[in-house]
Amino acid sequence: MQIYDQLSLLSSNTTNSRVSSIHSAFAKNIQKKQNLKNKTASKPSSHCRSHITELVISKFCSNLEQMLLPMLSFQTQSNNNRWVTWVSNNTIDKNLLLDFGVELDFLRMIYPKNQTDLFSLTSKALSTGNSQCVVSIFDSITEQQRIELNKAAELGQCTGILVTLRN
Repeated sequence: MQIYDQLSLLSSNTTNSRVSSIHSAFAKNIQKKQNLKNKTASKPSSHCRSHITELVISKFCSNLEQMLLPMLSFQTQSNNNRWVTWVSNNTIDKNLLLDFGVELDFLRMIYPKNQTDLFSLTSKALSTGNSQCVVSIFDSITEQQRIELNKAAELGQCTGILVTLRN
């Protein structure tokens, strides 16, 4: 604001036409910045359209947990008082979780009975809003299921990490 006041003072002491055009341009620039700031502030903070990330990994991968545990560790350490939820038939040893720095107080593990339960439990974990991140391991997943899980994640303001195993 000081510069604006100095321009006003300057315009009264010097040639009106030149300073007036500078003053006018400066005022327009301030107005443009304010309009841009207002537009930016009213937009939602989400930068991506999808709340789901899918990792495609070979069924024969022998170190699947070692690949996923650093992500779990990061998510549990950067928690925002919501769970990190693991939904899978694959069990993980507690000591392995601790070795990778996973904060067990923020990790919820759900072991479904079958692939149908896996999908419904993943959808519920994504949509309820009490998980910040849901990690699920699927043998296969359809495009329609991906769409439904993305909608569930959007509803629960949650990130989903889907691991799909392929040959």
